[in-house]
Amino acid sequence: MAIGFLRIGANFINIQKPHPFHQFLYFAQIAVFMSIRLMVDGQNQLHETREAGAPRQPAIIRFAANIISYIFHPVFVPVMVIWFLVYIHPYLFAGFADIQKFRTVMMAVVSFTFFPLVTVLLLKGIKFIDTIFLRTQKDRVIPFIACMIWY
Repeated sequence: MAIGFLRIGANFINIQKPHPFHQFLYFAQIAVFMSIRLMVDGQNQLHETREAGAPRQPAIIRFAANIISYIFHPVFVPVMVIWFLVYIHPYLFAGFADIQKFRTVMMAVVSFTFFPLVTVLLLKGIKFIDTIFLRTQKDRVIPFIACMIWY
């Protein structure tokens, strides 16, 4: 029973047994077929292609995945870490008053969330990027450099 297919160039490689290190990715006695393949075209551009008969994920799974993706987006993770360190960690900010703790978290929100998001919105407004979702590598270059400056 084939576990999946891996496309390399024009050849398909049948994977019969998972590597022991990756065995946790597979469920017992269930054949999992990959529905999306990555292909490289003649200009060395990577493209995702979906098989013709591949089923889509149920709507509730897609909705839950989108919510989790928004909550744990890299633009919010530094603020979550700083909030944890300020309010949950017992000794790191022990001498700070409540207003100082709040100010520390708000400085993190401005530096790590507000400025990068405003940068992306400005780039969208002046048509440097196509969408705010930054789907292509070309769209991600300028926001990545801007985030390096803000961080």
